[in-house]
Amino acid sequence: MHGCAFLPLTTGTLARLCAEPDGTASAEVRTVRARADEVEAAAVRSWTVLLAGCRTTDPPELVGRLRGLSEATARYVGRHWWFGAGSVHRHRVAGAQTRLENALAESDGGEFARAFVTYDHAMAGAVVCARRPVPTGDRTAPAAGRAPDLGRAPDLGRAPAGTAPSGTDETDT
Repeated sequence: MHGCAFLPLTTGTLARLCAEPDGTASAEVRTVRARADEVEAAAVRSWTVLLAGCRTTDPPELVGRLRGLSEATARYVGRHWWFGAGSVHRHRVAGAQTRLENALAESDGGEFARAFVTYDHAMAGAVVCARRPVPTGDRTAPAAGRAPDLGRAPDLGRAPAGTAPSGTDETDT
């Protein structure tokens, strides 16, 4: 399973947040990163079981790890945001988590892979949107028809428009 990554967007975003230029990374972001690493490891084990065609009657370790990552993320982004303005992200994460749990219960490797892509996108989006920098200083009105610039979100490794490899769908959000 060398090179297998289930949370590339989430772990990449968290790695950048942990590597702040001033050397400061909050305990919460370090905890979220640790939980994401635990999910990665559990996902590899679950994927191996699915590829081997095995069924397990025990609740998979991955389910607990996913819940741990969600809880750590809620602490990092702040419960007020997570249950308020960020509730759309919380619902996306929860929906993808449910899909993952169902895929594990049904031993459906294809659905497991699709649900993990959705989960990764939802989790990374929540982290980025909750911590988007807000500019200070002179706030002028944006040009007509343009949204205000609320600061640059971290690069999540997406290919520039029109350069995605053939067969990928870069339009899903």
